[in-house]
Amino acid sequence: MLQRVQTIFLLIVAGLMTAMYFMPVVSVLGKPEIHFIVPYFMVSLTLLTSLITIFLYNNRKLQIKSGIAIIIFLLLTYAETFLIMYLKTGIIPLYFPLTGAIFPLIGIIFTVLAIRAIKKDENLVRSTDRIR
Repeated sequence: MLQRVQTIFLLIVAGLMTAMYFMPVVSVLGKPEIHFIVPYFMVSLTLLTSLITIFLYNNRKLQIKSGIAIIIFLLLTYAETFLIMYLKTGIIPLYFPLTGAIFPLIGIIFTVLAIRAIKKDENLVRSTDRIR
């Protein structure tokens, strides 16, 4: 069902990833030609996975596994940011985190909350099956 609390949590993650398209993650200090860096690939992958996970409500085990994948993608968002900085400058330079840098961390928190709610639903369904 789409009116469950984990749907709201996953929609928040999708909203945060959409906002990351418009908010840069870091600014490289000392390199005026590199103003802002946004890790588009992992942000897109996380956005699509979170939206697909919402519609997997019939298969809760797969929903939990895709929630874990979302957490991994959010962590890889930081890795992609540092890779982009390295490829553009040749070294890991000094950087200044901007507003978008906190979004993957908030996304991880909401994904963990969604996984907990999915597990709670799974336990509820199993308990009602035992009663029959």
